[in-house]
Amino acid sequence: MSQSMARRFLVLFTGTAAAQLLPVISAPLIARQYDTAEFGVFGIYIAASTICATVCNLKYDNVVLTTTSRSLTASIFGLSIIVNVLIGILIACAIVLGRATGLTRQTTDGYGFALFLPLSLLLAGLLQILSNVALQRENFAAVARSRIAIASITTASSMIAALSMPTARALIISSLLGQGVGVTLLSWLSVRTGHLRPNFNVRRLYAVASLHWRFALFTSPADLLNALASNLPALFLATLYGTTATGAYVLTQRLIGTPLMLIGSALADLYRQRVGQRAAVGRPYWDVSVRMLSILSTIGMLVLFVICLLGQDLATSFLGAQWKLVGDMAVIMVWVYVARFIVSPLTFSFYVARRHIEDLALQAISAITVGTIFWLAKQMHLSLTASLLALSSVLLIMYLTYGIRAMQFSRQSQRSGYTQSRGATP
Repeated sequence: MSQSMARRFLVLFTGTAAAQLLPVISAPLIARQYDTAEFGVFGIYIAASTICATVCNLKYDNVVLTTTSRSLTASIFGLSIIVNVLIGILIACAIVLGRATGLTRQTTDGYGFALFLPLSLLLAGLLQILSNVALQRENFAAVARSRIAIASITTASSMIAALSMPTARALIISSLLGQGVGVTLLSWLSVRTGHLRPNFNVRRLYAVASLHWRFALFTSPADLLNALASNLPALFLATLYGTTATGAYVLTQRLIGTPLMLIGSALADLYRQRVGQRAAVGRPYWDVSVRMLSILSTIGMLVLFVICLLGQDLATSFLGAQWKLVGDMAVIMVWVYVARFIVSPLTFSFYVARRHIEDLALQAISAITVGTIFWLAKQMHLSLTASLLALSSVLLIMYLTYGIRAMQFSRQSQRSGYTQSRGATP
């Protein structure tokens, strides 16, 4: 790794690691105060909000990382904000209509928390576009600070809720507070450094949206399908095995999957910024991909070894006897979490190579397969362990396929005459 790349990684990694340390430290207190079923209701909300967040901005914000044009950046910024607000309004209207007609009538109090989804989506979209603008300007410290702020506020408010009002609603509000603080901080930093200049000219926005239509038509649905494959298990587990199983699954993901994903996102931010710069001027990026794969694999294999060896014992001693199921799930699902950690940053090469349709097809296959597994589990009355083993095996195969294709596209960038025009302005 070059000194420049190492320095950028260190800034992002330090901020992300510090942000993840707080939830891990607070996990025993929160888990011991919460009933497993109540935590499962919170998990249902997290799964739904994560799925909805994938369509925020319709992924136009990714264009920011593939251009050096300030004019195009300003237009993408404005377009993302408008799209994000419109989608949030549509979701809010759909929820109100569904509740009015009885289509989304909750079976437990927790399902009524879907009213928080539009606000969560708005905040998630603003966080993403603000982060990408900061990354484009190489303001890595701003992204790191925002992650620390989000984790600090979310953790502090969650701990207060655990001690005074241990309900799923309190956890949801804590999550929204963290997102709000992150948006506020990034907005302030962007204004201070002169990076926050959205353009809302209608003709300009239409031209930009038309030029980069692939993100809305292919990339956004692909990310939605990826989120469905990753988060539908929480919803299916609640249906087939109850909210206790969902609570254990969500806590497993929160302690292992989410930290890995967020550390991976720091590397992904660095990778996308570096690859985007090269792609904008038609330079190959195979060497960047190889270095990133090496870093990701080293970290991932270390996590895999620790969890497989000590996962069950750590869960019982760390969280309490009532969360023994978390240890059992961790040993099964850690393979998926590690594979996703290694592969996800590298998939940016699908977009650079304009393989949006293939990306969408792979995500569709993954989502359909996950749904099929749980349909079979219901029909065959499979045990919880059997269902998770089948799920882990299928997702592992999908991530391996994704990783192989991503590296193939990276290698193709070495071809003579390789060019990339995605950073061009209309």
